[in-house]
Amino acid sequence: MSIADRLTEAFPEADVSAMDDAFIRAKLNIMELPAPVDLLRVVPLYMLWCVRHPDDPALVSDFTLRALAEYGRCQQPGLEHLNFRYRCSQRQIDAVSAFLAWAAEALPFRDDVQLERARRRWTTSS
Repeated sequence: MSIADRLTEAFPEADVSAMDDAFIRAKLNIMELPAPVDLLRVVPLYMLWCVRHPDDPALVSDFTLRALAEYGRCQQPGLEHLNFRYRCSQRQIDAVSAFLAWAAEALPFRDDVQLERARRRWTTSS
């Protein structure tokens, strides 16, 4: 199963058909989207954008990895702008972890420090 298929199966809330390349290019950083943001719908779209544009030098991939590191670091489920990991099921957490493993191999434009931070925070022992 491809990483794109794994993400779309794990996050059925994400409306992949509505993914707008122009919107994502205009709003590179998930964490700077105006509130309220349904993270279960939006974050997977940014991950899928990275999968579909792995060689694009735009900062979408960098910002997405940084956001995943921050979402993985959040200790308070009540923080709606950071509680993505708390809202994820185990299947979704595993899909994010798989995305991060894919990013380590496939994204030529990435911040390896942020990627490793994110991987540590999303890797589960289950």
